[in-house]
Amino acid sequence: MRVEAGEWVSIIGANGAGKTTTIKTIMGLVTARRGKILFNGRDITNLPPWERVELGISYVPEGRRIFPELTVEENLRLGAFRLTNRDPRLKEGFERVYQLFPRLAERRRQLGRTLSGGEQQMLALGRALMPGPRLLLIDEISMGLMPLAVNQAFHSLWELNRQGMTILLVEQNARKAIGYATRGYVLETGRLVLAGTAAELAENPRVREAYLGG
Repeated sequence: MRVEAGEWVSIIGANGAGKTTTIKTIMGLVTARRGKILFNGRDITNLPPWERVELGISYVPEGRRIFPELTVEENLRLGAFRLTNRDPRLKEGFERVYQLFPRLAERRRQLGRTLSGGEQQMLALGRALMPGPRLLLIDEISMGLMPLAVNQAFHSLWELNRQGMTILLVEQNARKAIGYATRGYVLETGRLVLAGTAAELAENPRVREAYLGG
C-alpha cells in the first residue's frame, strides 16, 4: 500500500475486514507482526506513536474520542501537548483550526459534551491538525453522524486535501470515500484485494455490487 504526498487515499471494506487495524498499525497503536512501514523513506515500524506524531502523522480515531469535560480549546490544546505556550507553532495550530472550523472558534469555551455530533467530529479533526501534520489518518469519519454532518465532514477533508494535506481514510461509507479520493484500496479479511484510481474502483463491477449498491 502506498500513499503519495498530496493524495487522498481511501480504504473500503466490510466490517471486520481490517480497516481500523491497518490504520492503527500505521499510527503505532497496534504492533506490526511483519513487514515495514515507511514514512518519507524512514522505517517507522517500531517507533512509538508520539514519535510518529513528531514526524508529521496525526490520527482521528473512530468515535471521535474527545474529552467531554474539557472545553473546545482545551481539547485542541491536547492535540499539540508537546508544544510550549511560547512556541509559535501552537498559535499557528489554533489559527489553522479556527479558520477551517469557525464554529469551533465560536464555541471555544464550551465543554466538549455540549457539542453536536458534527461539531464533535470537527473538534476531533481539529485536534489532529494542531501539530501541523503532513499525513492525516482518519478512521470512520461518518460514524454516528446525520447526513448533513457527514457532508460537512467530507467537505472539510476535501478542503484540507485541496490545500495539500495528505489523507489516508478508512471508511464504511464507500460511496463518499471513493467519491472524494484520488485512489483507493479494498480490504477483505485482512488482505488487499483491489486497488486503483477512484474512477476505476467506482466502475469496477465487484465494488459496485458489494459496496456501492449496484
